[in-house]
Amino acid sequence: MSSQYITADELEAAFKEYNMGDDATIKEIMFEVDRDKDGRISYEEFCATMKTGTHLRGTSYRNLSHIFIGGGKTFSQQ
Repeated sequence: MSSQYITADELEAAFKEYNMGDDATIKEIMFEVDRDKDGRISYEEFCATMKTGTHLRGTSYRNLSHIFIGGGKTFSQQ
């Protein structure tokens, strides 16, 4: 079974490519969304974070949505 996720490095590259935030924003997102602390954000972790409510809604939410849903090239396959 394959699992879609994005690593911290991929998140950083996507944020830089789309000019969406700085290193502090990326670290904050990883801290809050990477619930199992494996260094990557699974789509399930992303959805769970958005469902439970978070201060990441708004700009960061839109940025992550773009990466996960619209920018498929940043996905890794396990």
